[in-house]
Amino acid sequence: MPRWFELKLDQRRSILLKKAVGAMAQVAFTDRELAGRPQTADLCVTPEIVALVSKTKSTDAVGVLLMPELLMSSFECYESRNLQFNLHSLLCLLEQNTEFAVTLYGEVEDEDVIWYELEEGFCTIYTSTMRLVSWNQNEMDLGFLVYKYPVRLGLSSKSFCDLITDMGSHGCTVHATLLKNAVVFRVVNYELVFPTEPLICETQSDRGFPCVLKFDIQHKSALLNAAALSEMIWIWFSDSFTMLNFPIRGLGKLVFGHHNFMVTN
Repeated sequence: MPRWFELKLDQRRSILLKKAVGAMAQVAFTDRELAGRPQTADLCVTPEIVALVSKTKSTDAVGVLLMPELLMSSFECYESRNLQFNLHSLLCLLEQNTEFAVTLYGEVEDEDVIWYELEEGFCTIYTSTMRLVSWNQNEMDLGFLVYKYPVRLGLSSKSFCDLITDMGSHGCTVHATLLKNAVVFRVVNYELVFPTEPLICETQSDRGFPCVLKFDIQHKSALLNAAALSEMIWIWFSDSFTMLNFPIRGLGKLVFGHHNFMVTN
């Protein structure tokens, strides 16, 4: 049967996908307003990218896994669609896989499901489906992913994990003051100072120094798991929102933050 899209990930990328979706699910399933309810996610599929978007209601938090075409093992797409489904269904399928390549695809004549296959070599060894809650061809506004944020702070994975592990016992909102040669982190009255150093703690500011930013570490466990997939974590800040960006080599990037976005016709 003809397919309108087909995404293939080799064994290494499929394991990265499983871990990234697991981190997204940790944020989605701890949203108190949705506790006990199915948490939906949107798979935005275009000929250039695939973006998995999970947005919680009570905290207005958004998680996005962005996978560009060039980083997929194989990708074909003949039209753009937004596919909404139960995030837990995808997580359950991915968690069953420990060593096989993954294929996701949609069939032209069966618009209400996403097909999921595990492959070893050229053989399909498992097939399942995820039923869609809904789908549409509207354009989702993901401009916040490419916006150049005026204040940017980069931390190595180890530095980021050490920081939020230490700070997490004092509160959930971290305030950072960026100086020319150091960054002062504060939660309530507790402070840590990190000297700037390439690939360890890097600062970039279009506003000069000193400047400030703040970010949320409420979902500390999810952030630690996301950081394990990345070498350098970037915290992007503007007056309107903050994004935590976790580049994942060979797959794309995982982003957590707070942003009001809408679907436009």
